[in-house]
Amino acid sequence: MQQKLKILHVQLLPLLSGVQRVSLNEIAHLKSDFDYSLVCASEGPLTEALTAINIPCYSIPQFCRELSVSKDLSALSALFKLMRQKKFDVVHTHSSKTGVLGRIAAKCAGVPKVIHTVHGFAFPAATSKKSYYLYFFLEWFAKFFTDELIVLNEKDREIAINKLGYAKKLVHIIANGVDVDKFVPNIIGRSPEKIKIIMVGRLWPQKDPKTLFNAIKRLLDDNINVSVTYVGDGELMHELKGLAQGYTENISFLGWKDNISELLPQHNLFVLPSLWEGMPLAILEAMSCGLPCLVTNIPGNNDLVKDGYNGFLFEVADHEKLSFLIKKYYQNPDMLLQHAENARTFVQENFTLEARNDAVSKIYKS
Repeated sequence: MQQKLKILHVQLLPLLSGVQRVSLNEIAHLKSDFDYSLVCASEGPLTEALTAINIPCYSIPQFCRELSVSKDLSALSALFKLMRQKKFDVVHTHSSKTGVLGRIAAKCAGVPKVIHTVHGFAFPAATSKKSYYLYFFLEWFAKFFTDELIVLNEKDREIAINKLGYAKKLVHIIANGVDVDKFVPNIIGRSPEKIKIIMVGRLWPQKDPKTLFNAIKRLLDDNINVSVTYVGDGELMHELKGLAQGYTENISFLGWKDNISELLPQHNLFVLPSLWEGMPLAILEAMSCGLPCLVTNIPGNNDLVKDGYNGFLFEVADHEKLSFLIKKYYQNPDMLLQHAENARTFVQENFTLEARNDAVSKIYKS
């Protein structure tokens, strides 16, 4: 019997946000084909889910999002030792800085194939020249330790080739996929009496959850029957809860949940006001559950949401346009229902989990 390839996924946080769920979905569906392991900063919902299906998980506490020479060098050393000891055939990294450290460690440890998935380049959305050039340099430098690069949309493919200098043959567009048999609509065809919005994602600046709050506050002040549920946690949670005082009947915060497939169908509209993305799994899961999506007009988002078909686009931080679009659905329930049907069909025809995993599997084996 041919021995299974040993594959290590490198993630930063042990959460179950979109980036982590991509790895979880892959591992759960392909664990009979490959010998998987995962390494991240600590234990959490992701490691618990993987441990439940007998996937080894390792922790490197020195992993952190901010730049820290001492912690980063310590994390690099720990990764190197783990990879040399376990002799992985493939290392598949995720996230920006963690992806850089993981790729350097893997190459230094002699891992035969090093793959990185770009879940949206950070440097194009940098708010200062210093941040732009720092993130750009890190991505450019990591190129020399990368055998295959997976991007989620055409815009990021162009950036990888034209700005970072990757060879075209090394860059693969593989869209995220969703389990359409798990993420299913509740009821399509019933006119809503209330617009129930859900946002799934980390509550931090990149997701810009405050733009959604500002839009909802405007609608509630105008007596529009609307509510919003935030699913996720992060450094903006405390601030948002403070802002929501006085609106607690209409704005709720659930923290991280592992029953997203049950929560989504309880709502009828999904919003994601991100500053940058790769290809948000959260959008695909929402559409698979028959939710039209209101999302920012950025690469990744606008690859999925076709304006006026399965949702609408609005510009970054434009809470006035967002509130207008929500109100538009409120006043046109037939349009909401038609977009709901279109959203479900769009995912079924283009973004199944099987198609995504088949494409990744071929890269592992090539």
